[in-house]
Amino acid sequence: MDANILFSFFKNSQDILSHIKELLEYVTVVPLDEFKDSWAEAKQISPDSDDVEYLAVAFSLNCAIWSKDKDLKEKQSRVKGVFYF
Repeated sequence: MDANILFSFFKNSQDILSHIKELLEYVTVVPLDEFKDSWAEAKQISPDSDDVEYLAVAFSLNCAIWSKDKDLKEKQSRVKGVFYF
């Protein structure tokens, strides 16, 4: 997203920080050290290079992926829980 669009969407920088804090209540940031060991396997089976990090995190945390990417669900079988919305 263009920074100008982002700033015009929010009233001010304090508004942006407030929304980021709210978002972080629902999102877990996973440090690279926690999934870097799964990167090579994820890179091998990922249907798209843009999905490697999502697969690596899912492998490491043994969790599902919620995505709009149909290929991620249909073209790999390692992560069983890819929920397409």
